[in-house]
Amino acid sequence: MQQTLKQTLLSLNPEQQTFNHSAVFATPYASFRVCSNDSQIIDALQNYFLACQLQQTPLQNEQPLLIHILEQPQLSLHEKFLDWAREPGKSGRKDSYLDFPDQHEPFRLIKKVRTGMYFLQSQSFCLASGPSRDNLNQVINFINSQLMNKLQQQNGLICHAAGLHWEHDKGSHGIGIAGLSGGGKSTLMLHLLAHAGVSFVSNDRLIIHTEKSPATMSGIPKLPRVNPGTLLHNPRLVGLLTETARQRYERLPAEQLWPLEEKYDVPVQQCFGQDKICYTSSLDLFIILNWHLGGKEPVSLNKVDLQQRRDLLPAVMKSPGPFYQDRQDNFIADTFSPLESVYLQALQTCTIYEACGSIDFDALQGLIIKTILDS
Repeated sequence: MQQTLKQTLLSLNPEQQTFNHSAVFATPYASFRVCSNDSQIIDALQNYFLACQLQQTPLQNEQPLLIHILEQPQLSLHEKFLDWAREPGKSGRKDSYLDFPDQHEPFRLIKKVRTGMYFLQSQSFCLASGPSRDNLNQVINFINSQLMNKLQQQNGLICHAAGLHWEHDKGSHGIGIAGLSGGGKSTLMLHLLAHAGVSFVSNDRLIIHTEKSPATMSGIPKLPRVNPGTLLHNPRLVGLLTETARQRYERLPAEQLWPLEEKYDVPVQQCFGQDKICYTSSLDLFIILNWHLGGKEPVSLNKVDLQQRRDLLPAVMKSPGPFYQDRQDNFIADTFSPLESVYLQALQTCTIYEACGSIDFDALQGLIIKTILDS
């Protein structure tokens, strides 16, 4: 490592900076303290992680995860970073990284190519540095990465899925919802969330635990981040759009609106109610969306055996990503591929359903509710 980079990284250490603004947050499985040199960042995070303040208390006898956020101009680091390979179907440069296999404490420096934000990842020292106020979503993702690390270090398995918990007259069910990127899992989850007794567990990252049977799941406190079509066609969410934006989206044909990448955060408690979030649940059934816009057949929901339908597994499997660090301080490479056998074993206690045919959220909701209540 070049001396200039050494000096730069040492200067980011909290002992060399003034992090005099902080807040503590808690989920059922971990608490975390965020420290910053900028009060506006802490204010914004307190607003974003509202559910982690209102519903939870810090866990006793456990040190909270410590995360530092440094607001400063973009660093000028000229070292040659390695590009982190994108997942199949994704294009363009997103993350680059440098690994430092220090014998005392290995760490990884990750650069967000588009924004110039830097993230230093280690077991004891986690820091985001750069124009953090302007890139708050990346800061939030970094915080949630620490929670996902903790859950995975406790033998949790990461899934590319949403999660819901449903309390009803016949009992309760934990529901996982997966689908290839852009397949509508967040939209379906938000439609189901409007029903009485249904609570939000997670939107896009679900951690499965199989130490006990049946399996359980944990979610991270990341708000659903959705495309405008999801807001436009949900009466509880359309008010998040300005009138100008709503009229613009209404003029777009479905084939243009569906893939439109203009993300909006959905404040779950504001839109659905204060009691609508729980970050842990049993995991009883998993729905995999394999439907198509403009399909010729009506939507159907069919029970499947994943051992026989391994073609559906890519919709569920997820690499832990560049921020993941295991209990032995090892980082994974971008060549890491999740194993089908691990997911098949984790999901063996769940009932798996495949949604096929034409995309129809109203019809699929009805099928899911009938399936659960009739089971």
